Amino acid sequence: MWRLIRHGTPERSIKQIGRALVEALEFEGSMNQHAGEFRVYADRNQGGTVFCWIGGGTGKEQATFLRALREILSPIDNPRYLLARPRIWRVFREDYFAVPEVLARKKEFAETFAGRWKSLVGPVQLVFTRTPEGRKVLLRARNHSLSGVFQKRGERVSCWR
Repeated sequence: MWRLIRHGTPERSIKQIGRALVEALEFEGSMNQHAGEFRVYADRNQGGTVFCWIGGGTGKEQATFLRALREILSPIDNPRYLLARPRIWRVFREDYFAVPEVLARKKEFAETFAGRWKSLVGPVQLVFTRTPEGRKVLLRARNHSLSGVFQKRGERVSCWR
């Protein structure tokens, strides 16, 4: 119920993820403008597919955003950092998201992204996957991630708006 109130539809959830990503990319330096000047849009077509894009910025900044969003929503491969959403009663609501490569280069950037995610999307734990404990979490993420089970690889589609 709380997620429905806080996020509502899938478009709104993707928009929140996009907002957290824009703010983290601005902190990292990939986006030169102030994050408040970027607008994150999300929409759903009649087939149920959700689209997300940003308004403002250069083509390079928009491409960086789309590449990073694709890494977050795609099935887990071998990221340096993961965002692990906590489980309830060891059964419900377990999910994992990869921290985009551009933000995983430095721990500071990954922590900023995790902090923005916590405030805009929900509670997560940042996991470094280059340790033995992190590798265990990575293996679990590959098997139990929602993105890996229900969706194909993210697809980038160009369209005029």
